[in-house]
Amino acid sequence: MKVYLFCIFVLIFLGFYTVSSVEISDEEWTNFKEKFNKSYDEKEDLERREIYQKSKDKVLEHNKMYEEGKSSYNLELNAFADLKPREKLRALG
Repeated sequence: MKVYLFCIFVLIFLGFYTVSSVEISDEEWTNFKEKFNKSYDEKEDLERREIYQKSKDKVLEHNKMYEEGKSSYNLELNAFADLKPREKLRALG
């Protein structure tokens, strides 16, 4: 019985993760960097892409709430989408 419940939990979790996170394509990441004139070495590029992915997930999650009438505004990705929180604060003054 425990194994059965565990399997159900895993399937629910994987289903939720798949719906809430849409992995960005190489093309989308390249377009973002070109649009905002960004360039990183290989190691930093992976880190920045991960930050961008998390930012996109947050935007998608929030905009879903907006579409459901649970928020009064929607969000868009911008030049700060690949920055760490400390860097965003510094950039905003």
